[in-house]
Amino acid sequence: MWFKDLDKIQFTMYAKQEARLNTAYWLAAFVLHKCDTCSPTALVRSEIMSFKGQAMVLLRYVHRDLDQLHDLPQRIIQDQFEYIVSFCQHSLRDTNKRFRYVRRGIEIPGDYAQAKNEMAFIRARAELIDEEDLLEQWDRSIYLIYDAINLYKVRHSVPEYKREIRRRFNASIQLMRPGHEKIQQYCQSYIHKLELDAGSATVLTKKQVIQYSGMFEAGLALAHYSSELLSTRHRIMAIGQDLADFKKYQQESEDKGNDIQEGLIRSNLARTNSILRVIDRRI
Repeated sequence: MWFKDLDKIQFTMYAKQEARLNTAYWLAAFVLHKCDTCSPTALVRSEIMSFKGQAMVLLRYVHRDLDQLHDLPQRIIQDQFEYIVSFCQHSLRDTNKRFRYVRRGIEIPGDYAQAKNEMAFIRARAELIDEEDLLEQWDRSIYLIYDAINLYKVRHSVPEYKREIRRRFNASIQLMRPGHEKIQQYCQSYIHKLELDAGSATVLTKKQVIQYSGMFEAGLALAHYSSELLSTRHRIMAIGQDLADFKKYQQESEDKGNDIQEGLIRSNLARTNSILRVIDRRI
């Protein structure tokens, strides 16, 4: 594992910074999800303001502590910080405008560019972290989903590209199935490096195994859903479909996708919050 030679202080600070950044990212993703799926009621706006505030505080903490990291951990966190600041600025800038655009079915300016930025970030991160890292494995799977969707948009009717799209989805699905043993070994190695007392380490390891499993289950659901959605849409486009049936299919697909997205967000927040709660008591 890439972090096996880090000392306790560097690794603990790295783990804290990584958890802060990922929490900020998924809080911003939750804001986007709320804008996409909810009416702008007073309660929803209050939730969004809370998520925004939490994300901004976490990013300020990361910026404050950046110089406590050195060498590879510093580079990983610096790159991640720059990407997530950009993501949060775009996602949280004007949620009132986002609500309006979503209701009108208008594409939000900058969303496509932000997706490209995420793919570029994942590629760059893959050059720094080895494939044994579970978060790197997760990122590669998400990258393949994005890549397959982009390929579908421009080449879905060409036979050789249809095979490439299937190949990407199949690879993504395999990556989202690391297995219980690999998850358990990774969580044990990661938490062992934090040098907690035995009781805290045991409790946190059990939580992280459950939470990583939930994260990959949600990711697997996303990979299957995306693959099936594009395949079904292509067949409907090819053979034609009754308008009422098509609208029903579209609504059901949208509802299912929204449920999967919320599960994805909640599982990732559970994982990062567990780490933060333990580390915050120590440093």
